[in-house]
Amino acid sequence: SFGSYRVKMSSTNWIFEDGTSVSENAYVENNESNTNDVYFDIIRSDTNETIYKSPVLPLGSHLEAITLDTDLNAGTYDCVMVYHLINENQETLSTLNLSLTITVEN
Repeated sequence: SFGSYRVKMSSTNWIFEDGTSVSENAYVENNESNTNDVYFDIIRSDTNETIYKSPVLPLGSHLEAITLDTDLNAGTYDCVMVYHLINENQETLSTLNLSLTITVEN
């Protein structure tokens, strides 16, 4: 069993200058009050394509300067961010889904 999971992120609308640039505002933290390491995937709602897979975030760590794995054209994309709470063997114990908008400016 596991406890609750507190999400700390900069915004639910991540902005990228273009499809290959580093986000201006993406930030995700695995708060020290959580109980598990995590990683997350970002999945486009319209195509179910995974456009980003994060590295594992140990407790107390954060991730910024995020670049998408997929070069997207300019536009606004409705996405789902799927957090995977993992055990010491990096096996998924549970998942948490959040809505996320990706905006690509150029």
